[in-house]
Amino acid sequence: MEDVAEEYHDFMDHILFPHWVQSQNQPGISTGVATGQISNVSTPQAFQSPNVSNGSVLKRNVSNLCGHERALRKRRIDQAYRERCRTLKTEMQSNMENLKGENDSLKIENEALKDANSLMNQTLKDQENEIEKLRSDLVQIKREYEQQNVLVQTLSGLLADPMRLENEKLKDENAFLRENADLNGNLPHLAEDNAKLRIENKALKVQNDALCGKIISDNDKKREQDQ
Repeated sequence: MEDVAEEYHDFMDHILFPHWVQSQNQPGISTGVATGQISNVSTPQAFQSPNVSNGSVLKRNVSNLCGHERALRKRRIDQAYRERCRTLKTEMQSNMENLKGENDSLKIENEALKDANSLMNQTLKDQENEIEKLRSDLVQIKREYEQQNVLVQTLSGLLADPMRLENEKLKDENAFLRENADLNGNLPHLAEDNAKLRIENKALKVQNDALCGKIISDNDKKREQDQ
């Protein structure tokens, strides 16, 4: 900064006092006095002319003027710097407000997504539990159906076997009577016995079907009560 000030001082001296600066740079050329005349001066008081004294005063005035210009320029630079700082601060505050608003919006959206994700996970968990329950119920129903089927088959076998044996026995007796009896004299009696056997066979079959239906109905009612 001092180098710039000195250069500025020299520049102003050349503009305002060119003859004085030249006389300072060239000692042989003063204010209209020849070199020989200067050499004839015997005392320093004679060498210090009034022009030199006036030049020093003007130089101090120029220095004061340059100091004022430097202060003015410094104030302008400081003012421009403060203005840039205010502009930058305003821009930063605006950017911070925008970022804060965007951040708040993202937080709200994030919370909403978290709630939706939690609700979806709970829904999926509930559906999974429901599917597992339906699967367990299906396995239980299948097991009960298999048990009922075995039971019906067993009861049907138990009921059908005596009927089958009785039917076989009646058939054997009928065949024996046909072989040993007089067909002409006993034909009406045999026809009547045969009709009775058929009726009894149908009645036993109806009883068997009714018993199986009752067993199935009782099992269904029991399962509904257990649920």
